[in-house]
Amino acid sequence: MKDQLYLLRPGFFNAGLGPLYCGDSLPIEGMLSFFPQLRTLLDVHYLEFPRPARHSSVHSEKNFREFRYSSWQTGGKLRTRN
Repeated sequence: MKDQLYLLRPGFFNAGLGPLYCGDSLPIEGMLSFFPQLRTLLDVHYLEFPRPARHSSVHSEKNFREFRYSSWQTGGKLRTRN
């Protein structure tokens, strides 16, 4: 099973402004275009940017803090599934 990568689809609109892009997704898009062979190792999914946004517990502040803490514990290296 390939690792999953989720990116916001570029060119979205928010509050009548746009087209916009996600500043965090942009460097990843650049890396994928510079190293196209990476796309064969990943399943890349593009997410829409619907407005108004739905609230999701996946992106809660608590989960974000836990991710930041676990990332700090591993020296910023992402742990992979076995």
